[in-house]
Order: sequence, then C-alpha cells, then structure tokens
Amino acid sequence: MESNKLIAEFMGMELEHDMVWLHERLHKDLIRGRDYYEYSDTKNVEDCDGLSWNYVLVDTEYHKNWVWLMKVVEKIEDIRFTFKGNEDRIPRYSVRVENYLVDIIDNYTSEEILHIEGDDRRDATYKAVVEFIKKMSKEEFNGVYQCPVCDCHNTEAQHEFTHMSECNSCGSEWITETGEVTFDAYEDE
Repeated sequence: MESNKLIAEFMGMELEHDMVWLHERLHKDLIRGRDYYEYSDTKNVEDCDGLSWNYVLVDTEYHKNWVWLMKVVEKIEDIRFTFKGNEDRIPRYSVRVENYLVDIIDNYTSEEILHIEGDDRRDATYKAVVEFIKKMSKEEFNGVYQCPVCDCHNTEAQHEFTHMSECNSCGSEWITETGEVTFDAYEDE
C-alpha cells in the first residue's frame, strides 16, 4: 500500500519494497504475537559499540493495526515548537480521535487543520495521519518544518530568531520560509 509506505517514511523506518526492518527489541510491540517463522527475512547489525542487534523484515500494518497507527499519532503529537521564548517545548499539533471523526489541531494557531471522517475510529485515524503527512510533505504550513538535512520532523522555531528553525535531532538550522540551510550540523562535525 502506497499510504503505508508514506507513513513508514515519515516514521523514519528503513523500507525494503513495501516492508520495513524493525529492531527486534525496540519494536516488540509492533511484532508481538508473530512467530519467528512469519518474518520474510532477518538481519544482524552491529552497532558502533560492537553490539549485535537482530532486525526482522515485516509487512507494514498501519491500515489495520491500532498499535502501529498510534505510534504515528504519538510522533505527530511529539512535533514541538517554542512559544515566545518559553523554554518548555510545546506540542505543535494535537490529534483528537472521537468515534469515526479525527481532528488535527495546530496548537500554535488554534486552527483545525484537518477534519476527517472514516468508517470507524481506526479508519478515520489512518486517513487523518496520511493526509497530515501529505500536507507536511507539500509544505502547506507556510514554511519548511521538516529538517532539510536529516529529514526529521522533530523541529522548532528559534525563540530569538522566529524566522529560523532548528532540528532537535541533528542540530541543523535553516530559514523557515525557504528551507535554506544556514548551519549543517553534519558538515560542521
């Protein structure tokens, strides 16, 4: 499914065809209930400390599994911004799920940016996160909120220079309106 692929990319997962590689321990909740023989493939990856970790290749289940879908909702609600120099980073978006309706609210403007109906709660939530990610990728929020260096969505406006954004993952900075990188954290290491 193309929408599942879009969500997996937003979640930062490593894709192979229409499947994703999941860390066997970190993603226990996503692979729970599956027997080892159900995996299409496995791989062992050594980290920088020389520790070995097992990964499994599984089909994405965002369209049919509430646990998978809620991880996406959590990631959307983890997108943060700083308001008027407030050191507490405030959630940029709120996702409200009620019966077969989902609203996504921009907490900065208090504006309802999406109102989606579905056949049931899961269907509406799935449609809403897909539409939200499409909006993010089209940059319909009058600026670049996804880090142009590492593609992370965990970014915030700088409090002294509100026209500038900063990535909370890699530390890169850019002009919000254009996406022009002013500080590339990877180049300056």
